[in-house]
Amino acid sequence: MAFTDNGLEGPRLCLALITKADRRVKIADHLLNITFPMIKDSKMLINIIENLFLAAANAMTSLLIYERYRKNIDNFKDNFDSKFKIFTRLDYGFDNNTLKTIKDIRDIVVQHRKTSIEFRHKEDFVIITDDQYSYKKINHKLVKKYLNTIRDFVEETKLILEHRIRDDYRRIGVKFK
Repeated sequence: MAFTDNGLEGPRLCLALITKADRRVKIADHLLNITFPMIKDSKMLINIIENLFLAAANAMTSLLIYERYRKNIDNFKDNFDSKFKIFTRLDYGFDNNTLKTIKDIRDIVVQHRKTSIEFRHKEDFVIITDDQYSYKKINHKLVKKYLNTIRDFVEETKLILEHRIRDDYRRIGVKFK
């Protein structure tokens, strides 16, 4: 699959995606640390998690597109499961906690979309899953932990991309901005 976004391809598309990821992290940070304390509506935590999921997905996709551009990996399907499977096989040095957090966030987003039962309980937002009526509690502390992990993930991804793209440009004699 050829990935393009408004005519951008290769390194420029990667940098555009990592910029989008960074923006999603900033939105999530603002919602969690500025808006949430004023409103105190635990339902907002889902919106923050969705922003973190999009940030992680965009960051992950940016690295995969770069690897595809360099012909280090084959084409891949444009869905999270396919991308995550390939991403976890590549060695970028991300720890298992980061990968687990990305997967957990994705699972929460999917559970939220599927469930017909969710409610606020004190300062928590609770999602009841269809799986034997198990549930997932989401609170400020958990989302803060997710935010810190995804922020670090996006920053590390940005550094990896910039370093690799800069090296590619240097090899061909072009200045990288």
